[in-house]
Amino acid sequence: DVAYGYEFFIQFFIIRLMLDFRDKYKSVRALLKLTLALESRKMMKLIEKNSTIAVRKFEFLARTMCDMIKLFNSIFGWPMVSIVLRSIIQLLGTAIHILIDSQKPDFHMKRNLLISKLSVTLLTTICTVSMIVACDLMVQAGDELVPLCYKLQEGLPDHSLLRVELRRLGKFTSFNLPKISAAGFFEINRTTVLNIIATVTTYYIVVIQFNLIN
Repeated sequence: DVAYGYEFFIQFFIIRLMLDFRDKYKSVRALLKLTLALESRKMMKLIEKNSTIAVRKFEFLARTMCDMIKLFNSIFGWPMVSIVLRSIIQLLGTAIHILIDSQKPDFHMKRNLLISKLSVTLLTTICTVSMIVACDLMVQAGDELVPLCYKLQEGLPDHSLLRVELRRLGKFTSFNLPKISAAGFFEINRTTVLNIIATVTTYYIVVIQFNLIN
């Protein structure tokens, strides 16, 4: 119970952090779009200079977010590896227990125990999937900053200082896209859910084949 409680707390904390990071990226994107939209109405060089300074501030914010995500990966990398692997093992273990116990004559006596085990497995799986989805939403919010930088360059002169700064910001964000890494072994995104399903299904089919042979 203590182990499950600790893992649920870690998952909830990660989900909360990912949603906060997603909101930060959305705020930066909206603020950048609003700032340049307001300044584009005026054609004075002073206004363009102020917009250039604003873009440099956004580059500083993007760099800060990148550093924060790197710190997050260094702190929560191994716990996320443990959570994903434990989810795979628990899903596979529960499926194997149901397969084996369903063939025993005293299956009706163990039905309540299996239902309890299945409920815990379902709850932990939902928490793990929620954590993965939160990570993927944060990554998507960060990725949307790159096309916005190039879109805002439309209508600006080729040699405009503001266009140069926007190009720099777009290049920096494209080379520093947010990625949630599980201790460097794999990235946490929506494909992780499919990989978990594929792994559990593959080994479960192997267990069924061995069970039929025996």
